[in-house]
Amino acid sequence: DQAREVIPFHGRNEPLSNFYPFVFQIQGTSFRSLEHFYQWKKICFHVQRARNADDRRSFLSRETEVLAAPQAGVAKNAGKFTEYQEWDDSERVSTMKEALELKWRLCSDFRKRLMDTGDAHLEHDVPARGANFWGIFQGVGRNMFGELLMQMRAGKGSFPKVNSSELVWFLADSMVRGAWEKRAGISRFTGAF
Repeated sequence: DQAREVIPFHGRNEPLSNFYPFVFQIQGTSFRSLEHFYQWKKICFHVQRARNADDRRSFLSRETEVLAAPQAGVAKNAGKFTEYQEWDDSERVSTMKEALELKWRLCSDFRKRLMDTGDAHLEHDVPARGANFWGIFQGVGRNMFGELLMQMRAGKGSFPKVNSSELVWFLADSMVRGAWEKRAGISRFTGAF
């Protein structure tokens, strides 16, 4: 029985990554990457739920920083802040699904690269501790971004519709699977892209 190939990915030169540059516009707002869009959506979520005028002003200034950011990494840093409790894993995942479906429609490099991965396990190789909800750092993490890409690949560009209890199960299952793979010593693909 042959082990499933693992493809790690990250960075601005990888079409699977949110940092991959591609310019698009939605309702008059321009974005330089999917990371710009995701951070913008997160800020819009918080602006709508601002507890006071100071919070609202702070979020709006971050929105300006995100949209003006010359690169995805700068946009990500501009979007970092203490998040309201309502911005939970379910909200993060549904926002990322929306972003990925948008990228599928607008970025041919992304579509081609994703489908070219075949049935390989996709692993978002994050370069720092603390980003292990979306990826894997030194063998540890949920790899939620990789999981979402594999779901999208299986659905050929769309995600299966799930109710919130199924999403909670999926989040828990991905954590258990990641821990099991680490304990089982599943080998990692080490090729460069």
